[in-house]
Amino acid sequence: MIYQPLKTGGTGYSAGIITKFSSCSLHRHVAIELIYVIEGELGITLDGKSHTVCKGELIFIGSRLSHAVIAHSEDTVFLLIEFGPTFTYNRFDRISSLAPSKPVLNIDTYPQMETILPLILEIIEERRTPTEESEMVVVGDISKAAAYLCRTFAQKENTDPKTVTPGKRRMSAEQVLDFITYHFMEELTVNEVAERMGYSVCSFCRIVKKEFGKSFHVILNEARIKKACSLLYDTNLPIYQIAHEVGFSDAKSFCRVFKSIKGCPPSAYAARHKLSENGKI
Repeated sequence: MIYQPLKTGGTGYSAGIITKFSSCSLHRHVAIELIYVIEGELGITLDGKSHTVCKGELIFIGSRLSHAVIAHSEDTVFLLIEFGPTFTYNRFDRISSLAPSKPVLNIDTYPQMETILPLILEIIEERRTPTEESEMVVVGDISKAAAYLCRTFAQKENTDPKTVTPGKRRMSAEQVLDFITYHFMEELTVNEVAERMGYSVCSFCRIVKKEFGKSFHVILNEARIKKACSLLYDTNLPIYQIAHEVGFSDAKSFCRVFKSIKGCPPSAYAARHKLSENGKI
């Protein structure tokens, strides 16, 4: 199974109409995926279960869920939307925790689709006849659709608990690394991270230690120093600014942690690597 990289970049999302599609093998990624069938029919294996998505139906594919897609006919056309943490900011964890046992959405099973469907159709129209304002419209529609999906599944859970599986899934090493990738520049505490990921501090620390063999703070600092090394190599930013860029409150703490990991101060590291690049050592 393929694990696709994080969806990053300036927008943090993609939305396009897919034609002449055959199949896509089993894979998973951090980004949340919405597929709306415009014409034809899709067969989708999601987290080990098979689903058929017909014309006019939408399927919600949650973050990190393994899935494969196959077109049931050559004329199948669908809208594919993907969005990652940079698109929804601090709401991504909330949306990615959704885990409906019936991920195929239509008006019969989810009356709330009457609100979501016009947004999907507007995105399709903007992609077919784009204008200068299309991106703003698409971004707004995806944001609204994500918000309405949260409400839809929450209402379904409150009124019919049997139709929704528990949202919390076992925290994996990938989830921890993903969180660090998108939040290492913040001043994080273990308490805050554990709470944001839905765990008690003790459980969070125990799981991280088991997965990595080291504490969350060590993993976090290693990620920060790795980014700092890149900035030292590729830029001429002053030390205090690099410290701030990678999540340290002051240059003194940054230098202390940097030396403990790299064995030298950041200034010496930068000088050595720039000399090496110039062929002088």
